[in-house]
Amino acid sequence: MNNADIRNWYEFSKIQIAAESYLDLFIAGDESLSQALRRGNTNWVPGSATDKLYTKLTQSQTADFIESHQIIAELKGPGSNCFC
Repeated sequence: MNNADIRNWYEFSKIQIAAESYLDLFIAGDESLSQALRRGNTNWVPGSATDKLYTKLTQSQTADFIESHQIIAELKGPGSNCFC
């Protein structure tokens, strides 16, 4: 695997983690996009421990993502609410 492949994999992995993240609190205006991406796909309750989170972005990965991407809508899966 060459460096370009690794960079592409890294970029796509950040996009995928963002796509799987719970953005409901961000969309409601209760947290920043950075907080939502660092929480990731954990259905987390504000004030609970952050050391038991599942797939999430680190602080530096979140900064990289926000610098080069924009969230324009969230479409939840079948049987879920849509925030579009």
